[in-house]
Amino acid sequence: MSKPIKPVIVKSDTPPKRRSNWKWNLPLEDIKKGDLIKLEMSENDARDNAHTIRTIVYRLQKKTPAKKVTVRLVTGQLAKELKWRGVGIWRTR
Repeated sequence: MSKPIKPVIVKSDTPPKRRSNWKWNLPLEDIKKGDLIKLEMSENDARDNAHTIRTIVYRLQKKTPAKKVTVRLVTGQLAKELKWRGVGIWRTR
C-alpha cells in the first residue's frame, strides 16, 4: 500500500521568469528600413531553420504592423551574387 503524498504550499512573492524557448535572439526591433540581418549557415541548415525564422518574423509583424520584414533563403545563384549563404532578413518598411 502506498503512502499518501502531502503537498507543500510555499508562498512566493514573484513568479519565476518565463523562459524564452527561441533558439534565435534576433534584433528585429532594432533594424531600420533597408537594413539586413545575415544568418550565415550551410544550405541544409538554412532550409531546416527558415520556417522557424519566418514564424518569429511573422509574430513581430503581428505586434507591429508598421514594420514590414521579409525573409529570404540565400542559396544557389543568389548566394554566389551576394557571396554568402544562409537566411537573410530584410526590413522593407
